[in-house]
Amino acid sequence: MLSRRKALAAALASAVAFTGSVHAAGEKPQQSGTNVGTDRNLRRSDRLLTDSEALTVIRNVPHAVLSTADKDGIPYGVPVTPVYDDGKIYFHGAADENGRKTVNMRQNKYVSLCYTAKDNIVQEEFAVNFVSVVVSGTARAITDPKEKAALMYKIVHHHAPVKTDKQIEEYLKPEVNLITLWEVTPLKITGKSRNKKYYFNKLKD
Repeated sequence: MLSRRKALAAALASAVAFTGSVHAAGEKPQQSGTNVGTDRNLRRSDRLLTDSEALTVIRNVPHAVLSTADKDGIPYGVPVTPVYDDGKIYFHGAADENGRKTVNMRQNKYVSLCYTAKDNIVQEEFAVNFVSVVVSGTARAITDPKEKAALMYKIVHHHAPVKTDKQIEEYLKPEVNLITLWEVTPLKITGKSRNKKYYFNKLKD
């Protein structure tokens, strides 16, 4: 029988599995057709989102669940507010080196982000109409002050577009040194759905 630690490690491995082909910054995400390690192709291929649809979810869903693991493989999931920019995904956290997600990513760079765009339960059909995307990749901390400030401006502008440039700059001045900014390089992006028309048609309205 697996120990609790080994069982948790095995569960996380499937969540952060990745392919060996990285898409370069600015290119469309790749949906791999090969299995690497614990990675698996989508069982219901008829529910696979296109590359464009997966990117639409990533760009429009304001929250995602970040999954990390420490050096021993113990998993940890936490909500974040990521922003997609030029092939990379960025999110921030407190500048606390003792924070659990920070410690995990320092020890193990492989992470997973799960976006849920729609999750309506259809009781009559015993089913759920959903749209979701999972990103597997590697994380690194942004340490260059100028790069960090510029990226934080993009993040704040994305989440608070009603604010002026001056208001954002004034807000960030005291805040930028109080946060850690993380960059995720996607290794695999996979989107899945059931009745995706209810989500994508609404975006077009």
